[in-house]
Amino acid sequence: MTRMFPLALAAIATLSAPAFAQENKQLNTNEIQATFANRTATADDQMVEFHAPDGVAIIRSREDGKMVVRVGTWKAKSNTVCYKYTDDLENEYCWRVYRMADGVHFLWGTENQIIVEIGFRDGDSSKLERRVSPEARAQALSIR
Repeated sequence: MTRMFPLALAAIATLSAPAFAQENKQLNTNEIQATFANRTATADDQMVEFHAPDGVAIIRSREDGKMVVRVGTWKAKSNTVCYKYTDDLENEYCWRVYRMADGVHFLWGTENQIIVEIGFRDGDSSKLERRVSPEARAQALSIR
């Protein structure tokens, strides 16, 4: 199964770490919290993910040619944004976040490359919360 975000993604571009760091700012834990909380992240028309203020993450992404909605949690920690999903409890996926001078954000992978360019909209702009049952939300909060 192909997972679009934040799991394994094809690199959009590869940059050297020193050049990238000079042109862009890595967000710290507090800046990540402020940037993601109560906002919807979008990437490549392939995924949207709402970051609820209570730490629930709801993602709609294209997987194996169809749109899938999943529930999990997100949190800012150690200058990264981290995700854990109810259908993948063994793993936590953490990414460094950079903001370019023009305001565009990137998730930065462990191989020193851009994983995905993301944009933000305020609130649950894609109405993802109404697609999730109270039980699924409670299950997500239990894995936090």
